[in-house]
Amino acid sequence: MPAREQRVETAEDRIEDLGEFLAQLARQVATVNASTRRLERSTMALDRTIVEIRTEGEKDRKQWNKRWGELANKQGTLVEDIVAPSLRRLAAEELGCGPVEFSAARVEQRQPGDRSKRRERNLLRSCWNCTH
Repeated sequence: MPAREQRVETAEDRIEDLGEFLAQLARQVATVNASTRRLERSTMALDRTIVEIRTEGEKDRKQWNKRWGELANKQGTLVEDIVAPSLRRLAAEELGCGPVEFSAARVEQRQPGDRSKRRERNLLRSCWNCTH
C-alpha cells in the first residue's frame, strides 16, 4: 500500500499545484480585463480628443480662409482707391473723352430676373462726346 499512498499524495500535490495555477491564472485574467477596460476608456477619450481637434482645426481653417479673403479684398480696393482719382484725367487724356458728366467707382448691378447674379463695374462713366 505504500505505493498507492505515494500515488495518492502525488495526485493530491498535483491537484493542489493545479489549483494554485488556476488561481494565479484567474488573477492574471482579472488584471488583463481591468487593463483592457482602462485601455478602452483611454481609446474613447482619445477618439473624443481627435474629434475635438478636427473640429477646432476646421473652425480655424475657415477663420483663416475668411481672413485671407478679407485681406485680398482690402488689397483690391486699395489699388482701386489709388487708381480711382486719376480715372477722370485718364478718360480725358488717353481716351479723348470730353468733360465727364458722371463717374462712379465700384458700382454693383444685379440681374433683374436672378438677383443672385451680379456684376461689379469698377468705373462707370458718362460723357457727351466719347465713343469708348
